[in-house]
Amino acid sequence: MSKPATTLDGLQDGSAELQKRLSAKRDAEGELKHEEDRKLRKEGKVQTPVTNQEGDVLNPYIPRFMSSAPWYARTETSDESAASLDHLKKDKTDSKKEEWYVRGQDRSNLERPKKFRKGACENCGAMTHKKKDCMERPRKVGAKYKADNLQADDIISSPHMSWDSKRDRWNGYDADDFKRVIDEHNMTEELQKKIREEAGEGENETDAEKAAAVEEAIRKSTRTLRLREDTAVYLKDLNSETVYNPGSRTFRTAEEGYIDKDGMYVRHTTGEGKEMEELTRIAETESALGNQIHLHANPTAAAIAAKKIKEEAERAKDEEKRALEDKYGKQDHVRARPKEYTSVVNVKKPVVVRAKNAQGIAVSKYEEDVFPGNHTSVWGSYYDKETHKWGYACCHCLIKNGYCVGEKGKKKKEVKEEKKEE
Repeated sequence: MSKPATTLDGLQDGSAELQKRLSAKRDAEGELKHEEDRKLRKEGKVQTPVTNQEGDVLNPYIPRFMSSAPWYARTETSDESAASLDHLKKDKTDSKKEEWYVRGQDRSNLERPKKFRKGACENCGAMTHKKKDCMERPRKVGAKYKADNLQADDIISSPHMSWDSKRDRWNGYDADDFKRVIDEHNMTEELQKKIREEAGEGENETDAEKAAAVEEAIRKSTRTLRLREDTAVYLKDLNSETVYNPGSRTFRTAEEGYIDKDGMYVRHTTGEGKEMEELTRIAETESALGNQIHLHANPTAAAIAAKKIKEEAERAKDEEKRALEDKYGKQDHVRARPKEYTSVVNVKKPVVVRAKNAQGIAVSKYEEDVFPGNHTSVWGSYYDKETHKWGYACCHCLIKNGYCVGEKGKKKKEVKEEKKEE
């Protein structure tokens, strides 16, 4: 049987006393080694270990381009020559409550300058802005020429914001501002409640009656809505030159398409598309008349029937043309119309030669020298003082579309006036 090993003055290996003495010995040796290293560093024989701002020893083998912070990552308190890895870590100085621009600060308590400073505002004397940006009342004599009642500098705050806070939509929002909106709504509700109490409404109203009132309001609101597919009324009254395309909401010419009976815009097609469109139109017309023609159920039969219908229509047209030719003769034998009926002659206005110094007569925007019917004077050339109406001077007629009787009308008017005087 082997005996337990003994060390350090006969103490057994693993005992508590032995462990205690070994720990004290290591501490003493560490202190001696630390003291020797400090002396060597003081003499310059040993390199000083690199530490950060917190005092932690850095690995001396870290490259300089990693341990030195770039210019954009340096802070006001950081040393340019000090090596650190803090710029590679997340910033711990950012507080949860982000800073923001100070609002509503009073500048009346700030120290005001005694004299005008070079580069200051020429209106109020503040150094933080120029004259064109000054928000003070424009003075009759500016601060540059009269150093009286000079204003203090503006309070310009530059809050330190992180990358996230700069892009935060709600940064700087004050929840107290929304209290005014809540107070306004509360006041409105209280007034409505007070008005209902004064009117005596809402006391004996049941839940069913309230629901019926809500349904009635919804029914009234939905009844006035117009379907989005319906064409507006102002678009139905179109001229003959343009048509409205409800698909693209644009006006198209008649050459591009037309509007069918359903109010939809149909584009003009050519070739097989035109034939298909005509076939569809014939099938719909025959189906409305009661004939068993269905383009989608039996397209071959529908095409044959459409062909027969077209041939019958052409045959009827030829018969009608032949009957007219038998009765009135062919077009070749018909006497041509006189040239005066078909040709258009542009009548040139006579050239009026004026004197060199002659002054032209001003022409108004209204029609001049127009003689309606057989009148020899214009409308409005005569005024009847008794009836206060306008007429023609040639016959004293007071009706614009009346027939001119000449001097007979004047005499008749005179006879009536004489009878009235008698």
